[in-house]
This record gives sequence, C-alpha cells and structure tokens, in this order.
Amino acid sequence: MRVALNNRPRIVISHRVFPETLNHLRSFAEVLAPIEADALPAADLERKLATAEGWMAFMPDSADERVLERCPRLRVIAGALKGCDNFDVQACTRRGVWFTLVQDLLTTPLPS
Repeated sequence: MRVALNNRPRIVISHRVFPETLNHLRSFAEVLAPIEADALPAADLERKLATAEGWMAFMPDSADERVLERCPRLRVIAGALKGCDNFDVQACTRRGVWFTLVQDLLTTPLPS
C-alpha cells in the first residue's frame, strides 16, 4: 500500500464525526475531515480522495466507476451506513477496494 508522505495512510472523512473518532484515527493515520461544516463539498472530497488510501463514507456519499478512477490509491471505503445503494460495490471489488458497512446501524439499541 502506498502511503502519505509522512509514511502514515491518509484517510478522508466526508462528514463531521465525534472528536473521539478523529483522535483515534489520527493515532495511526493522517486524517482529512471537515472541521466547521457538516460535510466536505463534493469538489473538495474528490480532490482529497485522489491521494487517500481510506475513505470514511456516509449515506449522502456515493462512489461509482468514475469516482474510483480518480482515486488510484484508495484501498478501503468504510461505510458508516447500513446499505450500499450509492456505492458500486462491484467496481470497488474490480479495483481491489474493500467496502464495509454497518448492517445494524441505527437498529440495535445501545446498552444503558
């Protein structure tokens, strides 16, 4: 796997996440994430993904063959979502990009 200049993988997070999530990911990767906005604008997202190995994606996001062509270093899309309608999983597979999702997201209550 090719990595960012600082020898750490680059992860793009397309939407704002909890600070604890950012801190955890920053312990082993260079993380590019929106700070003030809820989501990265589409043009910024695609520009950042062009040099990323990982993408933490959310329900408004999508990836098809055209997007994947512009992300030659991408190795994993970690979907913080329960379905994959917006993602061409077959195109990911053809390109060697792992695609994950959370099937029970928002359906399993947290312990109290």
